[in-house]
Amino acid sequence: MESVKAVRYQAVEVCDALEELAESTDDPQGKSDAESLVSQMRDYRFLVALAFWHSLLFQVNFVSKKLQSDTMDIATGLTSFERLFDWLKTYREKGFEDALIDANEHANELEVEPVFKQKRTRKRKRTFTYESSDAPISDPKTEFRVNFFNQVVDKALQSLQPRFRQLKEHYDLFGFLYCFLNMTKDNIRKCAADLEIALTNVSKDINGYMLSEEIETIKPIMPAQQQKPKELLNYLACNDRSTPFPNLFIALRILLTIPVTVASGERRFSKLKLIKTYLRSVIHQERLNNLAFMSIESPISRDINYEQILKDFPEKKARKVCF
Repeated sequence: MESVKAVRYQAVEVCDALEELAESTDDPQGKSDAESLVSQMRDYRFLVALAFWHSLLFQVNFVSKKLQSDTMDIATGLTSFERLFDWLKTYREKGFEDALIDANEHANELEVEPVFKQKRTRKRKRTFTYESSDAPISDPKTEFRVNFFNQVVDKALQSLQPRFRQLKEHYDLFGFLYCFLNMTKDNIRKCAADLEIALTNVSKDINGYMLSEEIETIKPIMPAQQQKPKELLNYLACNDRSTPFPNLFIALRILLTIPVTVASGERRFSKLKLIKTYLRSVIHQERLNNLAFMSIESPISRDINYEQILKDFPEKKARKVCF
């Protein structure tokens, strides 16, 4: 994204730098590469593709960064996926014209004629007589849109569908925990029964009927600011409030531990690689787990008052670890 953004907003400067390099260098290979890059950047097809890739990658990168947030949950992730899907479908219909407008501005700056050049049509040899003859697209603009623009957007939509489908299945099971305040008792019982079936493997994790009863019981006493699953879980965890609502407590814990993306797992492997260097090649598993946990939860580690711990537990040895 950053490399495309740099070329997108500094195309003129990049072309000038390449032309200067081609004129000043004594290396034949370097001169040839610089001239070739300048020739490609002054092609109208390249400018249209540059504007297209910048718009596409900007939207995808924005959603990707949002999904990798530590506070991301299934409901918010599903909403982000739906918005990206809607944008891609709209962009497939209208985005090509927008890309042409942006490319025309770059063409004026680079003094490039905003016209798609006609390419030589390749003819495929027919091996069998029943094969149909080639019917190539004669218009270069239409050919570029059909064979490049539409195919890239369709591939993006196709690659997002499995992730969207899996996230939608999880939300269909756990979604009622986000909005049970506005649901009827019959709907809550139906959703709780479906969740019980989904979570039943060898033994039952929750009881669907009791879960619906616990939800109906907690509705009048639940504070207004504790309506989200994370806040509700914290509310139940404080002062042993989870004891009267065991099924709801388990359901919330399962919901909040389902990862929206693999970003959290990748972060943990990155931390592990930083901790377990060649100097710590023989470190024990328990100590490695403790160091990794402290590094991953470094904001909490920094807030710990180690001096107070030494005062409260003088018999224990405490050591401040800096990350």
